[in-house]
Amino acid sequence: MYFRNISGTLVWLLSGILAACASGAADSGAGDRGNQWFVERAYDYLSQRAQQMGLESPAKELYVKQVVKDNLQKVHIQLVQQVEGVPVWGHALYLHMDNAGQVYRVSGKVIPGLHALQLPPILDSTEAGWRMFSGEKSGKWRMQMQKLYIYVDDPGGPVPVYQVELTQGLWRRFLLVDARNGEVLKRIEGSPSRHFYNGSASTLSR
Repeated sequence: MYFRNISGTLVWLLSGILAACASGAADSGAGDRGNQWFVERAYDYLSQRAQQMGLESPAKELYVKQVVKDNLQKVHIQLVQQVEGVPVWGHALYLHMDNAGQVYRVSGKVIPGLHALQLPPILDSTEAGWRMFSGEKSGKWRMQMQKLYIYVDDPGGPVPVYQVELTQGLWRRFLLVDARNGEVLKRIEGSPSRHFYNGSASTLSR
């Protein structure tokens, strides 16, 4: 059984009423299994549910960012969605597994149908940065171009963006810059990772 929040996002499910995601999951030697074994079980699990999650090929669309095993021998796998190798900004999917490799909870978010997205022509990071600076009061901020992402929360639909870090002494500011034209789509004061997962950073929309 799975449950959805008010936005329709798959948020969690219980493995006790689902079939095991792989044979031999209850093996007594589970405590000796490495991260790769759990990752394989995770992809098996996602492949079985790809259609209902709006995925075409989980192994291609989701890459493993982190695997953590806690003190209770539970395994927590963080996966990030990507398009043509470009990661989605601000969202991740988490699979929580017991030591036998069974998924007992799913949290986070995937964007259904994103595999059909074709990336438009984009500026290189330097050109995008100069265009952004020409439209901003840069002051004494120093700019550092960062990684290319897919921003899925824009009202106009998914957009390729550069996450740009600006520094001025001890101050930091992050911008999401449209990789097609250099327009600033979002401003973030503080760490983007804090904004992603607990909302503690203040954000300023355009």
